[in-house]
Amino acid sequence: MIVKEELLHMKKWTPPAAAVLATSVLFSGVTFAGAAPSETSAVPFNVLAEQPEAKAFARIDSQLAKIEEKLAFYQAKLAKIEQEELDDDDDDLDDEDDSDDDNDDSDDDDNSDDDNDDSDDDDNSDDDNDDSDDDDSDDVDDDQIFRSADSDDDDDNDSDDDSDEDDDDSDDSDDDSDEDDDDDLDDDLDDEPGYRGKFNALQNRLNAVSLQLDKLEAKGGDAAAIDSRRARLTATSGQVTEALAALGQIEQEVRRDFEDDDVEEKAAKLGVSLAKDWTITFNKKLDEAALSTLDIVVLNAAGNLVETEFVYNDATKAISMQPLQPYTPGETYTLYVSKGVASTDGARLQSAVKMTFTVTASTTAAAAAPAFGDVPDRYKDAVDQLVGRGITSGVGGGRFGIDQQIKRVDAAVMLAKMLNLPLNAPDAGFKDVPQRAQSAVNALVKAGVVSGKTAVTFGSDQTLTRGELAIILTRALKLEGSGSTTFTDVPDRYKTAVQALVSNGITNGKSASAFGTADSIKRGDFAIFLHRSNSGSDSSSLKVLDIY
Repeated sequence: MIVKEELLHMKKWTPPAAAVLATSVLFSGVTFAGAAPSETSAVPFNVLAEQPEAKAFARIDSQLAKIEEKLAFYQAKLAKIEQEELDDDDDDLDDEDDSDDDNDDSDDDDNSDDDNDDSDDDDNSDDDNDDSDDDDSDDVDDDQIFRSADSDDDDDNDSDDDSDEDDDDSDDSDDDSDEDDDDDLDDDLDDEPGYRGKFNALQNRLNAVSLQLDKLEAKGGDAAAIDSRRARLTATSGQVTEALAALGQIEQEVRRDFEDDDVEEKAAKLGVSLAKDWTITFNKKLDEAALSTLDIVVLNAAGNLVETEFVYNDATKAISMQPLQPYTPGETYTLYVSKGVASTDGARLQSAVKMTFTVTASTTAAAAAPAFGDVPDRYKDAVDQLVGRGITSGVGGGRFGIDQQIKRVDAAVMLAKMLNLPLNAPDAGFKDVPQRAQSAVNALVKAGVVSGKTAVTFGSDQTLTRGELAIILTRALKLEGSGSTTFTDVPDRYKTAVQALVSNGITNGKSASAFGTADSIKRGDFAIFLHRSNSGSDSSSLKVLDIY
């Protein structure tokens, strides 16, 4: 748990916001969750326990306990986020201290006092930079709260047996009402994918409880019991306000981090399912221990944080992220990957990465990748990735077509999807490209990936050769690599591209002496080439390869 003193020394956060979050967190421990202040239970109702006023107070206590429990849960989440940020700041300061120590050693060797003065100025530079209430009246039923009392007043001539039956019905109704209140609160929270919406939902529930107290007071309810619960409600409402203020500081800092001119933008996605799980692939293995909650985030159109969680898979060098509640239908969101993400060798992203996506109104889940009957284990990972990303769906009949050759036009469509190229490029002038592939071919030409067979012919129906694919992938991914190979069938035109593929671990050729330059590429090998290309090379920089 974060203590108040730690938060007040936060480097990136203003003192008032740090104090706000610290105060909230102090109440977010296990003992707080679901527990009312001790004085509430000590206040007498001045009525017998079985009478309706006592039941109304019991219902209010139950609602407050549920609200407090949920509030403590989300306060703890904010505290975890802030602690991670605090730890990141400490790491940054340690790095700066190490750098300063190196500079001091160098300055001592050079006997340069002026340089030391400049270093001191740099040390101080960080200090300069740190500078409707929803009327849920439907939830409150006057007749329900006071049903037994009204019944007793109006039906004095009823038999004792009938009165007992009415009391029993009221007991059952109160029990059901408590359960309904809990369910309604859970539903309200589940309807809100963002943290801010959840805190607002809690405040709306507090407002509804306040209305219940108003009506109890109007009916002459026990004043001491009402005052005690108002004090409890006010304290809880204050914590919600403090949490919203702290959340606003977090969201402001997140937006500032991603408002970078150098941010890399991936192609936008449309028609995204309500509970879409995103996969973010990298070219290197990540330092999992250094990952923090704010390294991968989703913001809604208003710039508010969405509640998500992610898991890193070291084997695939990929992060899988999902929302804890469904996205809002029709709304546009932005997924961000922070520059703070680091690989195991210490490399960091050169720029933040973002991708916008718009959610469909459909509640239908994305279809699972089909199970092909002709995919051996050697090809399975590659085929699953291409199908899972919507790059291909096989050749029909439950087959992927592992051994089938692939036409240049079909390869172009798949490559454009893999590269996330914008499909609004000008017409390339080819006369033999079918309409279904024109935007893909035009995009590849604009990106300098393909150039066609002639000025007006792309060679759509011709099969793609292994040599041609080597050149295409080298251009598309800007692969580099040198070194000798033992292949004897690689003409000079293809030599550089083939060497780059071998150096980056994409292929080893068909044998020690043959790359198969002039051979047509088969769909299975094409899938492996794309899969390995998308897994990235061992270059010095860390990159986000794809988000799908």
